[in-house]
Amino acid sequence: MATIHSKSRKNKGKGGKPQRPKVKYCKVGFSISEKEKNELLRFCERDNIALKALYKKAVRLYVKERSEQLRKEEELSENQLDLFKPIPYQTKLNF
Repeated sequence: MATIHSKSRKNKGKGGKPQRPKVKYCKVGFSISEKEKNELLRFCERDNIALKALYKKAVRLYVKERSEQLRKEEELSENQLDLFKPIPYQTKLNF
């Protein structure tokens, strides 16, 4: 006797829990001087962390700090009208 499985069962992992989507990664490369690399290796030994993990942490911190600033810049573009901006008081009217 054949059993029919629903589509939702195929996407479930061990224990019947749904699997989360796969995380996509991309490779990034850059150059640093030998002196900078040696300094980074000393930091890694002191903090007991791998060099690759140090790079990832540095990038994450940079993105986290700058993401709020970037969102604010995107919200306020240069071409937006300032309809509700208060007009400065002028004592003399120029016609």
